[in-house]
Amino acid sequence: MAALQYYVYVGLVLLVTVGGLLALAVTTRDLRGESGFALDVLSALVIGLFIAVLAWTTVL
Repeated sequence: MAALQYYVYVGLVLLVTVGGLLALAVTTRDLRGESGFALDVLSALVIGLFIAVLAWTTVL
């Protein structure tokens, strides 16, 4: 049961992190008035992966 709670916690952290960064990418693109959405998404995913690794190692 503890393992299930652990995986649910990690999944929620990943979901909130990546979702928040994607929302940030969309917001900053709109504020700048640029159309480089793919690059913003790529940047958000890289940053999200970095934060997810940090969160994963913190949980462990």
